[in-house]
Amino acid sequence: MPLVVFITGAGRGLGHALAQAFLDAGDYVVATTRNPTNMSFTNAKSANYLALKLDVVIPSDITSAFDAAVSKFGRIDVVINNAAHGLVGPLETLTEEQIQQQFDANFFSVASITKKAVETMRGQKPSGGRVIQIGSMALVAGFPLLSAMCASKWAVAGFTQSVAAELKPEWNVKLTTVVIGALDTEAHEKSKHCSALLSLH
Repeated sequence: MPLVVFITGAGRGLGHALAQAFLDAGDYVVATTRNPTNMSFTNAKSANYLALKLDVVIPSDITSAFDAAVSKFGRIDVVINNAAHGLVGPLETLTEEQIQQQFDANFFSVASITKKAVETMRGQKPSGGRVIQIGSMALVAGFPLLSAMCASKWAVAGFTQSVAAELKPEWNVKLTTVVIGALDTEAHEKSKHCSALLSLH
C-alpha cells in the first residue's frame, strides 16, 4: 500500500530530493512550497502527486494544505517538516526581528504543522502516521555565528521529545527527529540570511 507523504520545503534541496525518492518508490507525494508552480518531478502524475502552496509561517496555509491533501488522498501517513531558514552572524549584529523570524520559520511553524499532523493522523481510519522533523548538527551542538539557528533547532528537539511522550499508544502516531550534516544544495544558499559581520577583538 503506497504511503501518502506530505513534505514541506519541497521546491529545492533535500525536500525536492525526498519527494522524488518517494515518487520513485511508488508512494503518493504532497509537495509543498511557497511557489509550487516552479516544482517538477519525474514519475509525477495526477494520481500520485499534489503540489500545494504552503508558506509555513502562515497558519491559514497550513490548514488549507492539510485539508487539500486529505481531500485528494483520504489520509496522510508521513509528514516531513523540512522547510527551514538559516540566520548567520554574530549575536551583536542580529536584530530582534531577525531572531523572531528565525524562530517563526524553524520552530513555530514546526510546532503548528506537527499539531495539525497529529490531529489528522489520530483522527483518520485506521489511525496512525509518522512526523519527521529534519534537524541538523545545530541541534546537538552550538556553533559560532549560528546562535539563533541553533536555539531554534534545539527548541524543535525538545518540543518533539515532549510531544512524543504525550501521544496515546492507540493513536499509533510516531515522532522522529533526524539529525543531518550540511548538504551542498542550492537550498543551502537560498535559505540562508547573513547579517553584517562585526569585527570582535
